[in-house]
Amino acid sequence: MRFLEWLSKRLTALTICLCVLALAGLVGVVLYEIIGREFLAGARPWTNDVSDYLFIWLVFLGGSVAVADRSEPSIGVVIDRLPERVRRACVGAADGVSVFVFSYLLIYGWKLTAFLAPTMTQSGFSFALVAAAVPVGAGLMLFHKLVHLSGTLARLQARQGALFLFPCAAVVAAGFIAVGEHSLGNVSQGSVYLPLLAILIAALALGTPIGEALLGAAAITYGLTDALSSGLALTQQVYSELDVFTFVAIPLFLLTGVIIAHSAAAPRLSEFCKSLVGWVPGGLAVADIAASAIFADISGSAVADTVALTHTFVPELVADGYPLEFAGGMQAAAGTLGILYPPSISMLLFASVTSTSVGALFAALVVPAVLVTVSFSVVCIVIAKRRGYGSRGAFRPRSAGIALWRAVPAIATLAIVLGGLFEGIFTATEAGAVAATYSLLIAGLGYRERGKRTFAPAAKTAVSTIGRVGFIISAALVFGWYLVQNNGPQRLIGAITGLHASVDVTLLVLTLFLIVISTVAESSTTILVVVPLLLPSLAIMNVNLLHFGVLLQLAAATGLILPPLGLCLFLVSSAAGVSIMAAGRAAVPFVITLGVNIALVLFLPQLTTTLPRLLNL
Repeated sequence: MRFLEWLSKRLTALTICLCVLALAGLVGVVLYEIIGREFLAGARPWTNDVSDYLFIWLVFLGGSVAVADRSEPSIGVVIDRLPERVRRACVGAADGVSVFVFSYLLIYGWKLTAFLAPTMTQSGFSFALVAAAVPVGAGLMLFHKLVHLSGTLARLQARQGALFLFPCAAVVAAGFIAVGEHSLGNVSQGSVYLPLLAILIAALALGTPIGEALLGAAAITYGLTDALSSGLALTQQVYSELDVFTFVAIPLFLLTGVIIAHSAAAPRLSEFCKSLVGWVPGGLAVADIAASAIFADISGSAVADTVALTHTFVPELVADGYPLEFAGGMQAAAGTLGILYPPSISMLLFASVTSTSVGALFAALVVPAVLVTVSFSVVCIVIAKRRGYGSRGAFRPRSAGIALWRAVPAIATLAIVLGGLFEGIFTATEAGAVAATYSLLIAGLGYRERGKRTFAPAAKTAVSTIGRVGFIISAALVFGWYLVQNNGPQRLIGAITGLHASVDVTLLVLTLFLIVISTVAESSTTILVVVPLLLPSLAIMNVNLLHFGVLLQLAAATGLILPPLGLCLFLVSSAAGVSIMAAGRAAVPFVITLGVNIALVLFLPQLTTTLPRLLNL
């Protein structure tokens, strides 16, 4: 048992090293793309293929690190309220779903790799090189999961162990029967939605990680309809859906955010913001909002924004006289700014799914994001003044100047990313590579605190986050692909157009629907599963995709802080030790504020379309 745990740790360490090398290679290839275009009369044709393949390997190897760390996101609100014995049975069933999915990908992944070995890409690479990422990553995930299960069983009594093993065995057996070489029941395509949704909801309710729940539901249902070809077809989609150059920006911006968060840059940004607004009522809370907005322009991720600044600001807020519940709720709200400012990773996904200009979408986000930031600041000022939260200090220009000077290297990241994008110097993916390189330089040369090891924790966090996010993206895309194969979009078009309502009313209904969806799913999942189904209807109604994209982001931000399932609330709760429901109650004013901003954007589309038009985007 101890040997297996030791081996799991050593494999995880090796995987992290390989992923760091892959990240370095990814940054190098994208930088070479820029150099080739600007100075070598055109980039080499292989650069896009190599960057896509490295990203796919990063997703599956990084996913195994997330499994080893048990950091995969899941929805535990149901099982957390069950009696201990029942909860253990549910955990066993959830682990059974994960074991089934990893085994499925391992078996069919190797078959697919052997099948594709003779096939070459246009750049001369064998497709087997990228397809092998699926079985290798799935094999590591399966091993880490089984090691965890063996450790859990060793700590249980015999009766508890039987209770734990039974649902595991049942789910795994049912799954392999469903995806065997012969179809069961020959379920028609038109009737797949009920079993598909039933399996998905049951898996999520059991606490199954979101990625495994999506893939498990699709694999079992697809096996019932077309077992002979379902395994290879679905496994091929698992990696081929990630073969999009725009997606390469995701690990690059996540890497940038993680490096900044693990260096001295985050505290220096917070000191600069406090020096500017510390004199107003609720000055420290307003500084938190401002720092979150700046960090959002660096990371593009609500997860990175929330985690990085929770550790920085929540203890300071509590020490300054703010209740822990308010500090947690406000920090969760501030973290949502991570998806509202360029280079929002979820907006990159939206651009890829809708084939919309990334620069135009980023420009459309700017005005609504600033409105939300100002609105949040006003809420903090009003609440702090009425309830007597926090202290106020005098504004000292000299201190502000010193803080600005110390924060300049980190703030310069904004100029690099936004300036390069809006001026057309490089694409969003290339901006991510430049930002990652720059953040590594400032962290290594000027922003590495004495005695603090920045690289090792940042590397592990980056690898785990990339794997966790990438695996969910892949699973969500496969789930959406399966829905498309079964005429899901056509049915949704009929339901929406059957409302016979005005465009504004229809958009309002869609926004409310997206808010509800965003409470139980990450924005990336919502975009990848729901948006492709809505595109035909949006085209029929002649809806501006820039306008709709911003509405979707605002809806996703609202869902992130709605209890009991909001992701940012979960992150703050685990990092700061505050109750989810208590932080959720404190976040209510910010939820209302987001609702007001949604109404403004909904009925004043000029807030989203004016800046892109002025910038000729």
